[in-house]
Amino acid sequence: MNTAAIIILTAIITASLVWILPRLRSFLPGLKGLDPYHFENRVELLGKSVDGAEIDMLVVSMRGRITTPCDSCDTNVSVEIVDITEGLLEPLRILCTQPNMKRAEGMEFFYQTHNGIIPGRDAILPQWRTVLELGCDVLRFPKRGQRLLQFTTRITQAGTGRELVVARTTLNYFVAAAEGYLDFEKRLEQILAGGYILVHQAAENQPNPEQQKLIENWLNECVNHSAANFTIDVHKVIPSETPEQALDKACEILIQRADTNFRFGLIEVCVKIASAAQPVSRQLQDWLKNLSERIELPTDRFQAIYQKYLPLDAQENPDPACVLGIDPTLTAEETLKRLTEEYRKWNSRVNHPDAKVRQQADKMLSYLTEVRSRLLAESKS
Repeated sequence: MNTAAIIILTAIITASLVWILPRLRSFLPGLKGLDPYHFENRVELLGKSVDGAEIDMLVVSMRGRITTPCDSCDTNVSVEIVDITEGLLEPLRILCTQPNMKRAEGMEFFYQTHNGIIPGRDAILPQWRTVLELGCDVLRFPKRGQRLLQFTTRITQAGTGRELVVARTTLNYFVAAAEGYLDFEKRLEQILAGGYILVHQAAENQPNPEQQKLIENWLNECVNHSAANFTIDVHKVIPSETPEQALDKACEILIQRADTNFRFGLIEVCVKIASAAQPVSRQLQDWLKNLSERIELPTDRFQAIYQKYLPLDAQENPDPACVLGIDPTLTAEETLKRLTEEYRKWNSRVNHPDAKVRQQADKMLSYLTEVRSRLLAESKS
């Protein structure tokens, strides 16, 4: 073989290697070491002060060779994050509250932006270029504590979505939140199961169509507001043999796991449900008051909800303990003070511009007079 042929063959082999090696790296990761400009990404954890508060910032960067199928290739770049603490075969989603940083359906984190036109088919980005600066305050992690996060940076062809290059790296990150979204979903399932039992008992376990609609609306509102994704198996969460046992377990869960706002909302819907099957029996009136005490709601808040959603004419023999907050535990002086406060409140509403409020005020003043007379007669006997 003459010298010219050797030179030509060497040139062909060299050109082939230059063209082939970058393309092989996506199939044979071990060959990346042969390419000093292989595509890679990195993640840096930084601190940043926002409105006087310190938050963790994740800075995702990329560099290296980008091979395209044509000249002047228009490209996008994307970043995905998953939790691989339990292993690559069981990645857990990272959720995001930012609308422009999540997938079209659901709350899973996904960021994509325009990367620009790459002029040649074999371009090299020699320096680290920042792709994304991300505040951890917009992320929702599956669990708290030390977690291993995997970051995937991918460049795709605009229009076709064809993957051109991809790189992955990991970061150990401590999630300091009180609970991850999986922990939250488990807690929410428990408190909704407890609430589900109570709203059905407010309908005396035989809801009419109006009551059933109230129950469904309450449940849907709770689930949609939380953005949780699960179904509730009430009997699995709260196994019980009798309504009394179910009530005991439900109240225990609500005290331990539900915040005050949830419990306020639950009492409100229970009173609405009871009111949807008039007349409300004295037994159900007492059940509602007992429930408010068992889930530790202030008496005045329960009374305000009760008066608002359960008018006197919807009750069978209205109980002063429920309507006015008067019960045998009060002294004579406390009872008189309570009656006076209620009288002043409703007397101030007799000229209200809303006819319904005026009508309710008249009925409440008559009821207050009746209760006062009855209590005075009892005290003299």
